[in-house]
Amino acid sequence: MLESLSACRRSHRPSGTTAIVPSRSPLISWMLLIYLLSVVWQVAHALTTVRVLVPAAFNQDNWATQRNLTTAFAARTGIQVEFVTMATAITDYTATAVNTMFYSKDAFVDILALDVVWIGDYGEYLLPLDGDAGLAAVLAQHNPQNVAAGMYGGQLKAVPQNADYGVLYSRMDLLNRYGYSAPPTTYQEMEEMMAKIVPEEKKTNPSFIGISNQVSAYEGLTCNVLEWAYAEDAGVLLEPDRTLSSFNQQSTVGQRVVSIGKRMRKWFANGWMSIGLTESSSGREWIRGNTLFHRNWPYMSVYTRDSGVTWPWRLTKLPAGGAALGGWLWGANKYTRNPDATKRVLELFASIEWQKSRAVFEGAPPTIPALYSGVQCIADLRGCPRAQDCSPAVVRLWSQVSRGVQSHLYPLV
Repeated sequence: MLESLSACRRSHRPSGTTAIVPSRSPLISWMLLIYLLSVVWQVAHALTTVRVLVPAAFNQDNWATQRNLTTAFAARTGIQVEFVTMATAITDYTATAVNTMFYSKDAFVDILALDVVWIGDYGEYLLPLDGDAGLAAVLAQHNPQNVAAGMYGGQLKAVPQNADYGVLYSRMDLLNRYGYSAPPTTYQEMEEMMAKIVPEEKKTNPSFIGISNQVSAYEGLTCNVLEWAYAEDAGVLLEPDRTLSSFNQQSTVGQRVVSIGKRMRKWFANGWMSIGLTESSSGREWIRGNTLFHRNWPYMSVYTRDSGVTWPWRLTKLPAGGAALGGWLWGANKYTRNPDATKRVLELFASIEWQKSRAVFEGAPPTIPALYSGVQCIADLRGCPRAQDCSPAVVRLWSQVSRGVQSHLYPLV
C-alpha cells in the first residue's frame, strides 16, 4: 500500500525532473538572527515613561533647559521623563484640571507640579513617599521647612520644587531720568514716583502705567494683599487666634485694610495701576516697557533678561520689605502604574543638580540652602541673597482663607 502511494506521488512529477528540497539561505538566517537579537535588546532596554503635568510656560518651553539632565537620567535608569504642559499658566485653571484627574482616578499622569497651598486640598490623592532611601538622602539637603510643606496627615506627600517670594522690578532708566537714584522703599515713595513719572511717559506711550501687578480675583491677589497688609501693619490675614484680621472693618487693623483698598482705588483711578492682570499678563506689560514698576516672582528676572529689553532694570525687595512666600512642590499621583519609577524621577527633581539648573536657567529660587552661596546662582537670580532668611508658613485651610480674601477685598480695590 505504501509502495502504491509512493508510486502515485511520483507519477505526478514530470519525467526527467528531480525533486527540489527547500533550504534556508545563510543571509536569511543571519537577518533573522539579527532581528531576534534586536527584539531581545529592545525588551531588555525598554524605557519606562513617567509623565509630569506642569502649567503652561511664560512664552516658552521652560522645561527644555533640563533636557540634558533628563536624557542622562534616561540613559542611566531606563526611565524617560515626559512633560505634559497645560494650556494655561493660571493656577485656578490648573487646579480645576488636577481636581478632574484625581476624581476620575486617572493614571495617565504620574507626577504633578503643585502650588504649596494645594497640598491640603489634594493630599489624600498623593502617593506617600516616606521610607524611600533615595528620596530621604536628597531631601536631607533641603531647608527642613520647605520639606515640611509637603507633609499631609503625618506623611510625606510631596517634595520641594522651588521657593518663591514677591519682589519688585524697577525701570532704572526712567527713575534716573526723573531724578531718582534707587527704587522705592515704601509705598508712599512709590506713589510719589508714579505721580511724577507716569503722566509724562503717557504723552508718548498711552499704555504706560505705574505698576503692573496681580490685581484680579484669584490667588495672586491674595499674595499682593498680604504684602500690602504687612507694609501698613494691617495684620497677616489669618491671625494666631484663627480670625481673619481684614474682615472686621471696625477694628484698627480693619481700618488699615480699608485704607489699603482706598489707595489701590486711587492708583487705578489715576491710571497708575491696571485691574484684572495676572502673573502672565502683568509680566508681558513689564517686558513690553509699559510699566514703571512690576511686582512678580524671581523667575521674571530670567524672562526679562532673555527677552532682550534695552533698558536697565533692577530687582529689589518690595516696599517695606514684606513679601508673600510661596513655592511649588512635586507630588506623585497615587493611581500611578509606575510608583518605583515615579519616586526615582522625584529623586532627580529634588537633586542639587536639578535645582541649580532651574535656578540658573529659569530663575526658580532653590530650597537647598547650599545653592544660595553659589556665584552663578546669585548672578542669574540676582535676588538670591534676599531669600536666605525666608521661612514659610503652612495653613491647612489656606484655600478657604484665600477665597475669602478674594471675594472680600477685590470689590474693595
